[in-house]
Amino acid sequence: MNRRAPGAQPIGLLLPPPALDAFHTLHHTLYDAYAYAHLSPQAAAAAVRTAFGLLAADWIYVLAQPNPNAIAWNQLVACTGSRHHPLPHITTQTPLQYDALVLTRLGHTPTARETPDSSRNTIQARVFTAPF
Repeated sequence: MNRRAPGAQPIGLLLPPPALDAFHTLHHTLYDAYAYAHLSPQAAAAAVRTAFGLLAADWIYVLAQPNPNAIAWNQLVACTGSRHHPLPHITTQTPLQYDALVLTRLGHTPTARETPDSSRNTIQARVFTAPF
């Protein structure tokens, strides 16, 4: 018979890849802050769990992309619905400006790393990091 304490989570049989575990460790606080700014505590926790779960499901694909941070951030934004329901007191010209302003108001210092994409001659500004 296998007994667990009430509310105890089952022990996972598979550990996340070290790179995903490290990514989660580095970014979960920032992701939590962004989600909690847009959603109720319960919905925010669920959105962050979902975002990281989706990343885990496609981790090999994510790592193969030119900017895995952009994929991860876009996944979080999609899970929070912040593009469809932005905070009413923040107006900006672009979604990335919005995200940067939200994070700044939450006490984080977002940084944007611009990566030239020579094939399309565009700029991707997508990397958000919390101060260490």
